Amino acid sequence: MIVILVLMFAAVADAGDYGADLQEIAKKFPAAAAAVINIDSLFKTFECSRGAAGQASCDDMTAGVLLEKLDEGTVNCDATPNSKECSQARSIVNDTGNMSQADLIASLTTVSKKIFADTKLTAKLNAIWSAMVDYICFKEPASCPTFKNMLVDLALMESA
Repeated sequence: MIVILVLMFAAVADAGDYGADLQEIAKKFPAAAAAVINIDSLFKTFECSRGAAGQASCDDMTAGVLLEKLDEGTVNCDATPNSKECSQARSIVNDTGNMSQADLIASLTTVSKKIFADTKLTAKLNAIWSAMVDYICFKEPASCPTFKNMLVDLALMESA
C-alpha cells in the first residue's frame, strides 16, 4: 500500500483514490491510519539508512510518504511553502519553489511510482501490506472494507 505502500504509497492521480481512503480511515479508525503512515515511514527510514545503496529507494519512499501527507491534507504547500515537508518535496522533484500543492502531488506521484518498477520489491512490499491489512482487520474488523479498497487501489496503481 505504499506503499505507499502505499508505499505508499502513491499513484493516486492515476488510479483509485488512496488519499480519500486514508482520510476515511483516519476519521473512523485513527490507530489504523497511524499504522498505514508508520509502516510507510518505516520502509522509508530503512531505505534512507542504507546510505548510497539505498539512495534511489530512499527518494522514492520519501516521495510516497510525503505524498500521503500532502494528499491527506496534513501538509499544505500552498499555505506553508517553506515547511519541512514542502521543502523535502520540492527537493525530491527538483522544484525551485514555483509548484503548487497540486503540482507537487502530481510530481511526487511520478517519483513514488518508481517503487513499482522493481517487481521483486513490489512483491515483498505487497506481502507485508497484505499481512498488515490482515492484522488490522483482525483488530478493527469494521475497517476491513476500506482497507480492502486500498489494496484494490494499490493493484490499480501498480498496473497504471
